[in-house]
Amino acid sequence: MPRLTTKNYLRAHDRLRKLWLQDIRLFAELTPTEQWHLHDFLKPDKDWSDLELLQHREAITKQRPSLPHQAGRALEKFWSRSANLAVKRVRAAKVPAGPAKRTNLRDRKISVKAVARPEIDTKKLARAYIQLARDMAKKQAAEQDDPNRGRA
Repeated sequence: MPRLTTKNYLRAHDRLRKLWLQDIRLFAELTPTEQWHLHDFLKPDKDWSDLELLQHREAITKQRPSLPHQAGRALEKFWSRSANLAVKRVRAAKVPAGPAKRTNLRDRKISVKAVARPEIDTKKLARAYIQLARDMAKKQAAEQDDPNRGRA
């Protein structure tokens, strides 16, 4: 990948920022490590001014000299994967809807992909803890109602 100019760095941030806000699932096409490289170098989750971005780029490049190269590779992979996904979506939209095809459970392919978030979502974490506390309280109440139920 050619050297990333200031103009291209700012343009890449703007494009990634839009995609981060519009369709965060595209980032799941990269490995978590590649996502971290993009987040650490290009900061798509931040709405920073050009000056702030350039100051960040300078500082992070001094701290982690290999990061620009790693982020560049991740960025190229991201553009390639997102272009492939766009083509697949267009093709899928053009296919006429026909009768549903039955598939066996053996024939199904399930894949799970992760989106690395650069900062902890405290609201989601709080909701998870609240739900965990509710589940634990229900389980404890059920065990008190039937003491033999919790033992195997």
